[in-house]
Amino acid sequence: MEATDGNSLPIVLPVKDMPDDPENDTLAKSLPKFPSCLCIYASYRSGKSNLLANYFLNSNFYRNRFDRIFLYSPTATNDPTMRYFFDDDKNPPEPVDGVEVIDDPNDWENHLSALIQHQKEMKNSPDEEKIAVAFDDCVGNLGKMTSLMNVIPTKFRHANIRLLIYVSQSYKMLSRTIRTNCKGMIIMKLSNFGELEKIKEEVDGFMDGHFEELYDYCITDQPFSFMFIDMASNPVSVYLRHEKLIWAGTIDYRNKQSEESE
Repeated sequence: MEATDGNSLPIVLPVKDMPDDPENDTLAKSLPKFPSCLCIYASYRSGKSNLLANYFLNSNFYRNRFDRIFLYSPTATNDPTMRYFFDDDKNPPEPVDGVEVIDDPNDWENHLSALIQHQKEMKNSPDEEKIAVAFDDCVGNLGKMTSLMNVIPTKFRHANIRLLIYVSQSYKMLSRTIRTNCKGMIIMKLSNFGELEKIKEEVDGFMDGHFEELYDYCITDQPFSFMFIDMASNPVSVYLRHEKLIWAGTIDYRNKQSEESE
């Protein structure tokens, strides 16, 4: 950047952005783009396991976009709703090709540390892998606020983690570092009104006070529905699932509702 002389106005000049991932052009507009940190808030039996399976195994989402997927989950191996991540032909069932399940939370920190180190060592080499990392049922298992699992959202891009996901039933049980670095939020049905209030407190301003209305519209649309908030867009965009834009500075479904009813 060139300095201006004393008589020029102090205009902020743009810096050169990092090159965007070319695969982003092939993703649906409503999906988080690479690299992204995504937080999913869901109560019991709200459909979060089915959503995770679609994210990684459905070709309309991210199927074949990663060389390997690392699923940190204390319950996945015993949860029937996670069966799509396992090969039932094996006895006992083993994770499908490309998926590694780390089910002991006591191993999470060391495993993640070794993974990050390996990714850094392989940086720009022919063997560098594009990976995804997901923490499922993670509340209470992320350790201290200074643990790698809590601070990785600030550095995951440097390890070629294209998608980092946290699944939690409690909003503020995820560290502020995680919450402030997430580019996308998915809010499924929450049985605790207090949890909804915590989310509203932090994001309602992006929606001019319409958060509850937009959430209610998404959740009541059909069973297991959810609200997706794209925090990376400007203005912030809100989608009914990943199927319909309903907010981008203004509410975009009221008129459509009335037109459809005529």
